[in-house]
Amino acid sequence: MNDSTDIFRFYSSQITDSNVPVVDSSGVNCDSSDYIIESFFQHTQQEIVPMLNNSADHHWFIYVLLFFSFGVALLWYFIPERLTSIFSLSVRSIISWSPEKKNTDPGIVVSMFFLLNSLVTLSFLIFYVLRKLFKYDFAGLNDFQALAYIAVLLVLIYILKMAFVALAGFLFDTSEMAGKQRRVYFNFNNTIGVILLPLLFLLLIIPSIYLMYVILGIVAIIFMLRWAQIISLGISMSHFNIIHLILYLCTLEIIPMLVLFKIFM
Repeated sequence: MNDSTDIFRFYSSQITDSNVPVVDSSGVNCDSSDYIIESFFQHTQQEIVPMLNNSADHHWFIYVLLFFSFGVALLWYFIPERLTSIFSLSVRSIISWSPEKKNTDPGIVVSMFFLLNSLVTLSFLIFYVLRKLFKYDFAGLNDFQALAYIAVLLVLIYILKMAFVALAGFLFDTSEMAGKQRRVYFNFNNTIGVILLPLLFLLLIIPSIYLMYVILGIVAIIFMLRWAQIISLGISMSHFNIIHLILYLCTLEIIPMLVLFKIFM
């Protein structure tokens, strides 16, 4: 006990001997909470706005994609053997196909469903590219009117293309080849529609210009494959040489695309 008292007296003497003035803290307000609150409210209030990483303008189209995706999955589960004929891209299978094979025909309802799917997805892709890449305003039309306008143009081009194929088959006595060529168009349209379903869904969830270029590249590859199939089909089923087939392909494929591009530009 005496030792602790001596230690206290020693440190007390050291403090009193120092030249540092001792200030009475009884009159000093040590509460810093008022200062912190005052500093916090000196700044203007900032509104916190959450940024959503999706395209709010076209979120409604996600439900359309989900509807078609559910339909494709349902049909693929119940009648997978009947869908091979409308998705086959092989020239040999297209040549061997005939309307008399009823056991592999999916039916008019299923065929129309896949055609509608390809029309809707391709129309939205064109709409999205024109709106985002070229800043096209569609003359003040809303999204639904612009999509309907693009869909009508695609339907008209498709009808004119099929009519031209039938006319060429009649004039050059290649009606069988014309029927196979229409089958190529039908199968490739179905394939493009199904491939675009997950790609457009991903584009709407993660809107990116690079992803858009990837999708356009995939579509361009599919179109080039279709052109190669048509040339291969013409070589195997007609007496035309490669030059005639390329000119025929330019008339049937490239000119309608240029006309469509000219309409919007």
